[in-house]
Amino acid sequence: MILVYWFSRGVTEGLKWSEKPYTSALYHIWRLIEVLAVVGAVLLYNDFWNFIGWNLIGIFFYERILMKIASDKWFKDKGTIFDIGITIKRYKWQDYCILLGGIICLV
Repeated sequence: MILVYWFSRGVTEGLKWSEKPYTSALYHIWRLIEVLAVVGAVLLYNDFWNFIGWNLIGIFFYERILMKIASDKWFKDKGTIFDIGITIKRYKWQDYCILLGGIICLV
């Protein structure tokens, strides 16, 4: 369920950021899937490390899908990200660390 949530979130964010035309109905269908996945995840997961692990793995896939839809690249170019008032240098290894952290939480 958590991977479905992050996948649908990546699609909706990618469609929102994309320069490509898309229909409003497609965007809202993916938002509905996102909400249903959140409800399912809340109802199904009672193990903390399992929940955290699947979320970290989902975040990795979310970023890949968002980048592919928005910029037709799987990874963002090297550079910086400005978020919550902080400038962060961005590299591919950071994304792989998130994926590895998720796998470690599941093990």
